[in-house]
Amino acid sequence: MRASTSGRSFGLATLLMITLSFVSCARKDQPQHPPRPPQLTVQLKRIEVPGRVLSIANEAIAFEATGQADGSNEVNVSLRRWQGRFGEFQRALVFEYDKTGKVLSEQQSNVLPDGAIAIKARGGNRYLIYPDLGVRFNNAYEVACKIQKARIPKTLVPPLCTQIFCTDNIFKASQLKDRVPGLKDQSVEELGDAVIGGFGGTGDICNECLHTSEPVGDFVPARGCSGVLPPYEPPTSSSQILFTRIPPIGAEPFNFQIFKLANGTTTNLSNNEQFENNPDVNHRTRKVVFFSTESGLMTMSVNGTNRSAIPNTSGGGHPVWSRNGEDFIVFITLPGNVDNTIHRIRLDGSGDVLVAQALSDHVIDALDVIDDDHIIFSQFSLGAKSDLFIKDMRANTPPVNITNSPNVDEISPVVSHSGGLIAFQVRGTGGERDSIHVARLTLPSTLTEIAVIRLSDPAGDFVRTCDFSGDDSSIIVSASVIETEGSTNTLQLFSIKLDGTGQVRLTFSDGSDSEATVVP
Repeated sequence: MRASTSGRSFGLATLLMITLSFVSCARKDQPQHPPRPPQLTVQLKRIEVPGRVLSIANEAIAFEATGQADGSNEVNVSLRRWQGRFGEFQRALVFEYDKTGKVLSEQQSNVLPDGAIAIKARGGNRYLIYPDLGVRFNNAYEVACKIQKARIPKTLVPPLCTQIFCTDNIFKASQLKDRVPGLKDQSVEELGDAVIGGFGGTGDICNECLHTSEPVGDFVPARGCSGVLPPYEPPTSSSQILFTRIPPIGAEPFNFQIFKLANGTTTNLSNNEQFENNPDVNHRTRKVVFFSTESGLMTMSVNGTNRSAIPNTSGGGHPVWSRNGEDFIVFITLPGNVDNTIHRIRLDGSGDVLVAQALSDHVIDALDVIDDDHIIFSQFSLGAKSDLFIKDMRANTPPVNITNSPNVDEISPVVSHSGGLIAFQVRGTGGERDSIHVARLTLPSTLTEIAVIRLSDPAGDFVRTCDFSGDDSSIIVSASVIETEGSTNTLQLFSIKLDGTGQVRLTFSDGSDSEATVVP
């Protein structure tokens, strides 16, 4: 199951643009307006950095030139966000490559006063950009290139990666022989004597940064080092993911629709003129419950067929399924409204029971079902932070505040498929990114935090809804992304492991994707 979208996360923006065109016949002796500058034939759109591209600080970014095939023009790419992260670097290394991964050119570009670089972009080609972050970064990439080409046993590559990228010490490359015992009988003169280290990295870069066992090793951004980018392998999963897609502003019709992602392919399950969102998949039956402007809460199969309305739910939203043997739906009435409530109802519209009432002047904005007796939900008062609450649906007792943290904004709890874990989002403060917290849940009200996850670029600072993967080893999360550099912000789906590694972007939509729910 998945937590529904926070009532503060989205508002339905209606944008009506009316263009009036006037045509007149001008006399030849009248001054004529200068011609409009031609529109760019190609533009750059952010794409996922290809797999096995070495990036010490996740500084690499990638773009694809879209538009006229084989057309070309100069495009400015803003690196101001990266200057905000890494300081005022003055240069960037740009690798141009085609869809097969072959590097077509490499060039060094100076950063303009406005924080941009100029790229001669050709339609269909792709561009990998590395900000020049200084001597130690450049030296480390040069040494990595030499390691990849040297006759060093593959078993020694991981400890070399750890020393270069995952320690806090700064040292000379010649000292690697002393720092990695297995190099005692190896010649390392070819690695040089440049100053490296001090990066303090974690995760995949420490384990096997160069993948020397692969036919094509990692791409290393050292001049003349790598002529081919390793092939990009689209993410695959045995699980299907249902989610809500919001089309770009100006799209016609502008309505939310429920999509399915399976084996890298997206399918519109709604495919109608209604506004439909908040899908949730039953763990046992794989039946889907969702909201539709057609009649309120509805159910359907995971392929979009067998649609059926749930009577007496016209004012309901954010529905979630029961867990075990008893089929019922728990939902929020009047989502986004102060003093709203949570109800439980059977699929035939009978047995409507008031489960929980928001505190005075509060809004319940998200919930999930722990088991057939307990729910977990978030609520906030206007202008204040949100907390998480647990409620026994079978008892006439008040909800229990299980976070009770006035200075931390916890929202959108979601329960794992096994029922033993919860994940929730914490809004970032002081310029920090939003984070995902994973905790063990022990009823009646104990949380034991086990992980804090923050996504990295191309994911942005803001995360929205999430769900656990089918095997509960990863989180599927919606996060902000700058799609076209300097212009369009969207939400896209990412997968990330519970230990914070293995981040993969799952959707590449011109619209916004959120409210993911996994079919186990």
